[in-house]
Amino acid sequence: MDKNIHNNNNNNNNNNNNGGNNGTGTGIGTGNNGGNGNVINNTDNGNVTDIGEIMEKLKMTSIIRIVEGLSQIDVDYVVYDPYNEYKSVYVEVIGNGKIETLYLNRNDTHITINNLLVNTDYKLNFVYTVSDSETGELIPNTFDSYELHTLMPEYSIAIYKISKVYNKLTYKVTLDERYTISKVNVALEFDYKVTDSETGEVSVKTAKLEDSANVIGNSKFVTGDFDIDGYSIDSDTLLKLTIKNVEAGDNVLAVKDSYTFRFGR
Repeated sequence: MDKNIHNNNNNNNNNNNNGGNNGTGTGIGTGNNGGNGNVINNTDNGNVTDIGEIMEKLKMTSIIRIVEGLSQIDVDYVVYDPYNEYKSVYVEVIGNGKIETLYLNRNDTHITINNLLVNTDYKLNFVYTVSDSETGELIPNTFDSYELHTLMPEYSIAIYKISKVYNKLTYKVTLDERYTISKVNVALEFDYKVTDSETGEVSVKTAKLEDSANVIGNSKFVTGDFDIDGYSIDSDTLLKLTIKNVEAGDNVLAVKDSYTFRFGR
């Protein structure tokens, strides 16, 4: 699987502290199965090779790495607070019209943000708070911010079988096992000839048929059928199969994949 890597190269000069309240949280959205995704990194070949840079990151509160998946985002971080000045350290997860706060554990270096929507934009704001020495008011400081996009599951469609005896076309949709769905909605489009019974004039019309295939469990593929009986087509007729969308609970994902072929080939 292709991977990108995202590392923070910001100089967080005022982050030379280590701490933050312990805490846990849940992600936002209604995603299904997660999955390994893009590791985003602005260094060559997706690896941090500068030892000095790594050591500097360990001396400040910073984000080391972010991995985008289908319905989750993994974050490696460092909280540096030798004087115990931080009142809290957290990440704001903004997306799908919601904002949720997840607290970073000072005794940990990793957090997984779960239950996100696939193929969706999210913004992560990483914040620590300190107390004003005079008023005692909590002052938030954003030490890092990322605009991310969760991955889209991969689907493909192809012709599986054609029965010219029964005028039935069977298609096959290859599924993404990393993401559980319940249904695939498919369209078939082709031109066919119509002969006027009175004048004998032949005209061409376009057939647009739709079908749905239910998905049971974590299947690798699913098949479905189109009944093309009654349509005047020949071996040179061009047909196009298209995945319209897939359904996962209340979520409907638009899919851009199609397969074009000739009826007799």
